Amino acid sequence: MTQDTYDVKKVEYPFSSGLSLAIVLASGDSQKIKQYLKEKEIPQSSVEILNFILNNNIPFESMSKMDRIAGLERAGRYGNQLAMSTKSLIESLPRRDANGELDKSSQKVFGIDYLDLENTFYDYSISHQSFINLSYEEREAFIQKKINEFTKNPENFYPGVKKLLDPSIRSLNSELPNGMSEGAKLYLFLYSQVFYPIEKTGEYADCDTFEIPNKVTSYYFCKDSEFYFNSRIDVKNTGRETSPDRTVFHRNGKPILLQKTGGYKTEFGDKGSTNATALNLEPIFVSGILYPPGTLFGVVKKGDPGYVKKKGNQSFDISEIEGLVPLRLSIYSISPDAKQREDAFGVHYKDFKGAIQNEEGSLEIFKKIAKTVTEEVSTPTPTIQYFSNPYSS
Repeated sequence: MTQDTYDVKKVEYPFSSGLSLAIVLASGDSQKIKQYLKEKEIPQSSVEILNFILNNNIPFESMSKMDRIAGLERAGRYGNQLAMSTKSLIESLPRRDANGELDKSSQKVFGIDYLDLENTFYDYSISHQSFINLSYEEREAFIQKKINEFTKNPENFYPGVKKLLDPSIRSLNSELPNGMSEGAKLYLFLYSQVFYPIEKTGEYADCDTFEIPNKVTSYYFCKDSEFYFNSRIDVKNTGRETSPDRTVFHRNGKPILLQKTGGYKTEFGDKGSTNATALNLEPIFVSGILYPPGTLFGVVKKGDPGYVKKKGNQSFDISEIEGLVPLRLSIYSISPDAKQREDAFGVHYKDFKGAIQNEEGSLEIFKKIAKTVTEEVSTPTPTIQYFSNPYSS
């Protein structure tokens, strides 16, 4: 655990950042809270997420991972705040098959470590007088029974979980919940699917569906990812190998994913590791989870993976995608409003702003670029037409 100190009243918190923040928020001291947030450069979305989960008594993925969940972990070039917290969250989201059934190979229940659940119900069993005298076998059976009940009806144990079903959280087209930032809403949109899957109906009826492949490569998606996507906006001929090559995956001409490929800062290792990640431009389902536009993905394309090193723009139908690997939310998942992006990504966004020299990207900009690429690459080369006998077979 890291050692965090708070010097307003010379109080030392020997806890992780997430637990320290929870203690400061619980104090209700507005001055203390304000100074702590400033000192630790904690973005607004982290405070909102933590308040929502604690106020509604919603279980964490694991209390030992509070830093990642609250978006407080500092991991250098791999990102901070919402980048890291959504990475951790996405790794814990349950996979579902085509019938909506949970993948039981995971050692988690609703994203909570199985061991944490066993410990929770063990503590519950010894804290109630009627269960104190259970034998070892009876206690084990009792714990498994409670885990099964929790799996079927989490709201019976944590009633506040139902707050995640609020339409303002579950709908990508709705207004923000009262007083909530975009980053907090998107986090809770994903987190709600730990407990309640989103159906492919209503506003999501036309969303494309993909699967996570069983065998995946290693993807690099550090905090520079947004910078290299931004470099794909402008075409500049500098006389060096800095062409902003792009690959688009579309459905009937409608761009669904934009991938950064080509000669400019695109790595492809001998073992298949690559930083040629993609942004989804529309909401998409991947192994039963609905991801908002602006999520970073690893793309597993059918055929030769070396296409990611090819210079020039490319366009493929989404049927060429063998699978997608969800990685984390990007800055582009937030509307191009400086305050909203900084509230969500904190120092990650500040670093990004300090690095770019051209226009700050947005989903709308990338959609226009992807549409242009798709139309240019998909337009067939004109050929000479010869007259033929219309009655011939």
